[in-house]
Amino acid sequence: TASEIGLKKGDVILKIDNIEIKNTTHFKYLLYKHQVGDKVKKGDIIGYMGSTGNANGAHLHFQVNKSTTWNDTIDPTPYLDSDFLVNPVNKDRSVNQIYVNVSDLRVRDTYSLNSNILGILKENSYYNYYDVKENEGYTWYKLSSNEWVGNKDNYLTVYPKITIEDLEAENELLKKEINILKEEIASIKSNYKVIFKIGKYYLIKEKK
Repeated sequence: TASEIGLKKGDVILKIDNIEIKNTTHFKYLLYKHQVGDKVKKGDIIGYMGSTGNANGAHLHFQVNKSTTWNDTIDPTPYLDSDFLVNPVNKDRSVNQIYVNVSDLRVRDTYSLNSNILGILKENSYYNYYDVKENEGYTWYKLSSNEWVGNKDNYLTVYPKITIEDLEAENELLKKEINILKEEIASIKSNYKVIFKIGKYYLIKEKK
């Protein structure tokens, strides 16, 4: 735990662009080789995950706070390397798109739960997709050459692209519905008469 190497909760262990990264109670242990003033780069190991403190298992706890108050948190994703996030796009019904309904939905390098995790998708955002596969009880959507996301239990809302043919078919359906309504209105006019009107409501009586 942190106390074994002379650190306590809240001690600063790294600074990145003036952002302090502090020790939490979940480290199993930090590496002894790093000394005050050392510089680390992407990929360097600074410690190993643990489950000390209020935790149910070993995990990486990444949290960004606006102040020293523990629960004064903000969205940490802007501080993450962009390599870990697939960029969302604007809504566009002319292409195939998915809409993300949940947080931290993982992107993998192929359509399998046993594949490598590449990043996550942003909740309440749109992404284009280019292929669909069924595997392991999930429907998988291809976001790029090696990026796939699985859908199950409404993780995603799927919006297939709308073509000209789709719009023409929808227009024909609307025309048929309008004609049906016109026929119903004509039938009402020929068989009923208005007694009086209250606001937008009419009291009608069947003609004899």
